[in-house]
Order: sequence, then structure tokens, then C-alpha cells
Amino acid sequence: MTPAEVRAYFARWKRVNEFIAAERRAMTSTQKFDHWIELVRWARLFPAPRSRAEQNRQVCERWNRLRRIYRDKT
Repeated sequence: MTPAEVRAYFARWKRVNEFIAAERRAMTSTQKFDHWIELVRWARLFPAPRSRAEQNRQVCERWNRLRRIYRDKT
């Protein structure tokens, strides 16, 4: 990437972030609360692993599942 492309990239993300901030400012308290409740629900659906070992185990399981799927198709 050229320096100009990098500047343009960051300028685009700055506009995106400004747009998101404006949307949040325009939200009512009720809407903000509803969004917060939705985040809490997602956290319950997808709990964080308890430890680094648990994270590693989950990643290994995913890779092994992908390998099995790949082998079955070849």
C-alpha cells in the first residue's frame, strides 16, 4: 500500500466511526438498554472459555473437525 492509500483507508474508517457514534448519540435510552440486553443474551449463548488451555482445546477441536471434513471430501 502506498502512503496515500493508507491515509485513505484510515480516513474511511474515521468516517465509519463518526457515523456509528452519531447513531449511538441519536438512540433513546430505551434503545440503548435494549442493545445492552441483546449483548448480555449473546454472552450467555457464547460463553468465554475459562482458561487458555480451554481455548487451545477448542481451537484444536475446530481444526480437527475441518480436517475430517476435508478428508471426507477428497
